[in-house]
Amino acid sequence: QEVSEREVRGVQANLDQEQGDKQAQELYDHQWAKTSKRYLSEHPLCVECDREGRTEAATCTDHIVPHRGNEDLFWEETNWQPLVDDIMT
Repeated sequence: QEVSEREVRGVQANLDQEQGDKQAQELYDHQWAKTSKRYLSEHPLCVECDREGRTEAATCTDHIVPHRGNEDLFWEETNWQPLVDDIMT
């Protein structure tokens, strides 16, 4: 049975996504924990809560644009926002 080019591209996209996910997870190390803690000390309030008119302490640093393992985007502070863990899920 012949495999279409579209199916091949789909499989390749899935493999690329899995590789990106693995690379992305490897970036969340001790250095990230320290950096995120510093960022939250400088930006203590959840930005999404603020948009909703609530004041709540942020508990995590979120990447606005998903980095998908791109190290430059991962460490780009202008791509971070302070959020509450509940908003992340």
